[in-house]
Amino acid sequence: MITSLLLLALTASKAPAADTLAAAVAAAQRSGTPTWVAWTVPSAAEGTACCGNDRASRPSQTCSLESDNYGMNMSREDGRPADPTLVVYARVSADGVEKLRMYSASCQVDRGSARIQDIANVSAIESVRYLEGLVKGGDLSRTAKRRSDGAVGAIAMHDDKTADAALERIAKEGDTKQIRHSAAFWLGNTRAQAGYEAPVRLRSSEDASFRDHLTFAFS
Repeated sequence: MITSLLLLALTASKAPAADTLAAAVAAAQRSGTPTWVAWTVPSAAEGTACCGNDRASRPSQTCSLESDNYGMNMSREDGRPADPTLVVYARVSADGVEKLRMYSASCQVDRGSARIQDIANVSAIESVRYLEGLVKGGDLSRTAKRRSDGAVGAIAMHDDKTADAALERIAKEGDTKQIRHSAAFWLGNTRAQAGYEAPVRLRSSEDASFRDHLTFAFS
């Protein structure tokens, strides 16, 4: 009996823990109340990733989570060091993730009256894996397209090598032409050496329009 209990204890200690992020999103979805789930990861932005359309306004621009007029700009101005931390926000409703936002931790974010749950200790690997899962699926609804585009952009902003592989997979195997092109664009614009090597491999695609798009990504 004692031996059996010890074996059960050892087995339990070796069992992998459930993903913190996926569990938090699932709980928010079950609650039925729209909730922004937020977590931080190392940032690949060369400078800061914030909002605002003109350079003069960016340092003091407040980013609004709830606004439909969402724009994210990367800048490196006035000798400021790069912000090493990215905050990813996912708006979750009863139907799942609806929107994604990502900003450098130093950006001013107006959370308004939104319900927000901050999730600690999310690894970059876990974050990339979860976001890549949001890209999959053939649903062509406006919400699905917005979610997929946001997830691809968020993956590109992760300072982790798993983001390179995820973007290449999406560019090669994505369900829609739009998402494959988006992944190729982000590869060429954010992933340094990997953003050159992956498009070189992807040029073996039989899709002529995709090969043409890779030229744009290279540029």
